[in-house]
Amino acid sequence: MSAKASHEERLQQLQRREGLTVWIGAAYGGLVALLASNAAISPQTPAWVQALLVTLIVAGAGALGKARVGFEWAATQMARKLAQNPELTRQCVPDDEEWPRGPESFWTLTLYLLMAAGLFMLLAAWWGVLSSLWPCR
Repeated sequence: MSAKASHEERLQQLQRREGLTVWIGAAYGGLVALLASNAAISPQTPAWVQALLVTLIVAGAGALGKARVGFEWAATQMARKLAQNPELTRQCVPDDEEWPRGPESFWTLTLYLLMAAGLFMLLAAWWGVLSSLWPCR
């Protein structure tokens, strides 16, 4: 995020990122629903693919939780700072007040794990078709 944002803009950015976690959480929820119903998983899908899929979803959901809590806490701290000192609202955030790295790292990890889980869900769905293309086992 830009270091030239005002304190008010930074608070809005943090709150926006916090809000985006809801949408990513919904994507994880969709994967969980598909996995739990077995609607999208081919009966021929090996157990290791399903186990990897569960692992990716659980790890991604955990990372998402850490990201959300981190952004929420950073937004709370910024809101308290502005409540105590309202004249900071339009002032630029100083360079030493960086965008929260920890939550941002967990946010990025969450997105990569979601993409990986989505790809493995597709693999699980297509396993029967793909395995029939290579009948030799």
